[in-house]
Amino acid sequence: MLIQNNNVFTIGSFTGTYETLPVGTYRLRQDARTNEYYLVKVEDFIIPHKLYGDFKSVKRILNSFSVTNKNLAALFVGIKGAGKSIEAKKLCIDSGLPIIIIDAGYDDVELISFLSSPELGSCVIFIDEYEKLYNNRGADETIMLQILDGACNSHHLFILTVNSMNSFNSNLINRPSRIFYKKTYDGLTEDVINEVLDAELINKNWKEEMLSVLGRFSDVTFDILMSLIREVNLYDESPTECAKLMNFSPESVYVEVVQIHEDGTRRECPSTTIFDSNMLELRTYDDSKKDSDYTWEYYKPELVKRISPTTWELKDDKGHHFIFTKTSKIKFLF
Repeated sequence: MLIQNNNVFTIGSFTGTYETLPVGTYRLRQDARTNEYYLVKVEDFIIPHKLYGDFKSVKRILNSFSVTNKNLAALFVGIKGAGKSIEAKKLCIDSGLPIIIIDAGYDDVELISFLSSPELGSCVIFIDEYEKLYNNRGADETIMLQILDGACNSHHLFILTVNSMNSFNSNLINRPSRIFYKKTYDGLTEDVINEVLDAELINKNWKEEMLSVLGRFSDVTFDILMSLIREVNLYDESPTECAKLMNFSPESVYVEVVQIHEDGTRRECPSTTIFDSNMLELRTYDDSKKDSDYTWEYYKPELVKRISPTTWELKDDKGHHFIFTKTSKIKFLF
């Protein structure tokens, strides 16, 4: 039985308050003297009333969880502010299940026993920024790997968010038996950026300049986008001038470069960085032949236009046409 004492829920062997955990949001805690785990009820998650982007995966994950009698895990990975935590919280809320937040690196065998307790019923186990709790300098990951591997005899939905895969355990990659779903967040798509600007930007005359400013970021996050919109809306000033006063800075983006000639042929140019200096230096080839002559041209970074989340374009009045594609340190198969 579950025994409630104010906002604390413990598992007891005598008559308690609940047979199974009531729907709500809880933080997992451990008694330092007895090593017993218990739950502390906290405020429920709150997400924005208006959501932008694609949340189809939420319904899919919940459907897959509903047709299995085993644990299921989903991993949301990507940069901060790109929307992964919002989608993770929406998944928690839409599940209609009790939510247990693990925000400390618990690594003892009692954790398996607690999460296997019939008194919990089916729950969502939410671990935000997983790699900060379980890494080479953090808690021992053995117990958590065993739980994700099926040692926990229960029917829980595990949701993990990760900012960087650099310190993520390789034993969890390409192991759908441990983590079945993985969704990557590289930044906002052009469609989402336009959708947000159309809905939130008061003075639409600033939209083109907003897109120009945002185009200088390797990844546009909701944090960057909404903060800049709020500032422009508040003062009705140039997005460029607003950005100069904010915690923004043009980024050094390493890109592969392709020159497109007037006849449609393409020529790979030396890779370079964009937005990291006042001038962009590029080789411009006469044609796509290997022995083609080239000259050096210099461009202001403002001439570079973003055409997708990972692609930029530059055209000049001499007929030169370049496509820049961001290279990624971490590449996924899909």
